Amino acid sequence: MKSTLLAAACALSINAAHAAELPTTTLTIGTSKVVAEVATTPDQRSLGLMNRMRLFAPQEVLVCADAVLKTILDTYLKPRVELRQLVIEALAEGSRGDPLLPFSLVCRHDLDQVRNSMA
Repeated sequence: MKSTLLAAACALSINAAHAAELPTTTLTIGTSKVVAEVATTPDQRSLGLMNRMRLFAPQEVLVCADAVLKTILDTYLKPRVELRQLVIEALAEGSRGDPLLPFSLVCRHDLDQVRNSMA
């Protein structure tokens, strides 16, 4: 779990030059050709999933997702943090101690907008 979080955090810091390192394949769709990058490792797949989200998600979702990832990374990189201490700090902060709450709310709002546009 920790390695997945760290990989996700590191993937966010990777610039576009890294994407050029991925192997590619050419797909033919009708008369069009598309060159697609091929993710062959779990880290590359994580990066691809995050980039897919960035293609379609509104700016508010991306800002909140980045904030959650930063919170996870900051927590992960703290020296010797006990789970009990994290819980105590989160309870003391009330709803401000829930790093997923703003992200959840903005995702729910985006989902509601998508549903309303399809009705």
